[in-house]
Amino acid sequence: MSESDDFDFNIYAPLKDCFDACEVVCVRGCCGLDAFAPDREAISGWSAKVSRETIQLAIQQLEALVDEVNSVRNPFYNIIPSFFGSYTVSAEDQKSFKEFLAQIHSALLDELLRKKG
Repeated sequence: MSESDDFDFNIYAPLKDCFDACEVVCVRGCCGLDAFAPDREAISGWSAKVSRETIQLAIQQLEALVDEVNSVRNPFYNIIPSFFGSYTVSAEDQKSFKEFLAQIHSALLDELLRKKG
């Protein structure tokens, strides 16, 4: 990544579908990242429609996204993928995005355990 590049990460199904299920507050075109909530009920509803393997793949995709986000060391990079319709470089928004990803990860792991039993 060069000094002038912003971070971006392509998000594909099934992680995209999980994120779409979390777009419950507003729409990304209007509110950007604020349109999404790491809503366990929404994630549970999404996971009920997919296989255990699909949840595992979404977790792998999310972990790759987290690794990419955490690899960005320049605090002035926009770390929020364009998928979310956001453009920001504020430290608070970056922190919120990382917390959002952690909450999604936790919810997906819970759903994976539920599917196991």
